[in-house]
Amino acid sequence: MTLCCPGWVKFVEHNYPDMINNLSTCKSPSEMQGTLIKGYFAEKMKINSESIVVVSIMPCVGKRFEGKREKLPNSGMNDVDYVLTTRELAQMIKEVAIDFVNCICIN
Repeated sequence: MTLCCPGWVKFVEHNYPDMINNLSTCKSPSEMQGTLIKGYFAEKMKINSESIVVVSIMPCVGKRFEGKREKLPNSGMNDVDYVLTTRELAQMIKEVAIDFVNCICIN
């Protein structure tokens, strides 16, 4: 089973541990993107990967904990540094009054 939801993975781990071997070991698309940005892109652009900050906009707060899972392979640093939910991003946009219709800041 390929799963992109850390909540679903945790559900299987806690409720159906006998099914864990059927779960894909692949990272989610957001974690894969973070790996590519801090690995391939950093190398190609000759940037120190430790100076790159990856922020993902996701629909679920569960993604915040995904990169910190001990079972995910990493290179000693988080692939995704920060996760904002779409609701949090919308609130931030509202607070700074960005007018997307006219593509200007109205403050």
